[in-house]
Amino acid sequence: MGTLEQEAQKEAKRQIKRNKWVEGIAVLGLLLLGFITYSGWPDSRPDLRPVAGGETRAVLPAEKVPLHAFSAYMSAARYSKVMDQVNAYCDHSDETLTHRSLLSCFTNLHGAECGICQAEAKMVADMMVEGRTVTEIRQAIDLTFGQRSGQ
Repeated sequence: MGTLEQEAQKEAKRQIKRNKWVEGIAVLGLLLLGFITYSGWPDSRPDLRPVAGGETRAVLPAEKVPLHAFSAYMSAARYSKVMDQVNAYCDHSDETLTHRSLLSCFTNLHGAECGICQAEAKMVADMMVEGRTVTEIRQAIDLTFGQRSGQ
C-alpha cells in the first residue's frame, strides 16, 4: 500500500510541474499578445492622409471669436504647429475657404460654425495634454473623422 501512495505523490508532483509550465507559457503568450497589440508590431498603423500644411494666416483674435467656440480657437492658437499638420475633415464645399490644414479652419469664423472643426481641435488639445506625438494625433484624427467624411 505504501507503494501506491508513493506513486500517487510522484504523479501529483509531476502534474504540478506540468501545470507550472503551462501557466508560464500562457503568461508569455499574454505578454507577447500585449506587446503586439500596443506596440503596433507588425506595423498595423494606417497610412496617414497627406496634409498640405504651411498655413500662414493667424488664428482669429480672441475678441472676434464667439463664446461657444472660444476654447477651440484658444487650442488652435496654443497648438498651431500641430494643427497645421492635421487634416481638416469639415465640409470644403465653399470654394472661398482655402484649407491647408485644421489650422486653416480657425483663421476665420468657419471654425466657430463647424462642429467637426471644433471636435478635431478638442481632440488635438486633449491628446497634446496626454503627451501624444503628432503622428499619433494625426492617426487618431484620420481614423475618427476620415471615416465619417468618407475621405
